[in-house]
Amino acid sequence: MSLITTIYLVSTLTTLRLLAISIFLIVIFILIVCCVFWITEDDGAKNKCLSKYFSDKRIKYYKATLALSLFLFVAIPPQSNMYAMLAIKAGENIYQSEIGQKGLELLSLKLDEFVAETKSELSK
Repeated sequence: MSLITTIYLVSTLTTLRLLAISIFLIVIFILIVCCVFWITEDDGAKNKCLSKYFSDKRIKYYKATLALSLFLFVAIPPQSNMYAMLAIKAGENIYQSEIGQKGLELLSLKLDEFVAETKSELSK
C-alpha cells in the first residue's frame, strides 16, 4: 500500500472514530431525554410514552447502535497512534534497505570518531 493511500486511510478512520463517538453520545442523550420526559409525565401519558419510545424494536435499535458505535470507537486507534505505526513501518523499511544499512555503518563510524575525540579531550 502506498504512503498516500495509508495517510488517506488514517484520516478517514479518524473521522469514522469521531462519528462513532458522536452517534454514541447522541443516542445516550436521546435516551436520557426520553427518560426525563417519561418521568415528568402523568400516569396515563407514561404508558403511552413508554410504549412509543421504549418498544422492543426501538430498544433493540438503541442497543445495536450503542454497541456498534462503541465498538468502532474502541477498535479504531487514535490518529497519533496510527501515524506512529506508519512511522515504525517506514523506519523498518529504511532499516532493512541497502541505503539504510550504509547509513547505519556511517553513523557507527561517526559515533566511534566522536567517542575517540571526547576521550582524547578528557584525558588531556
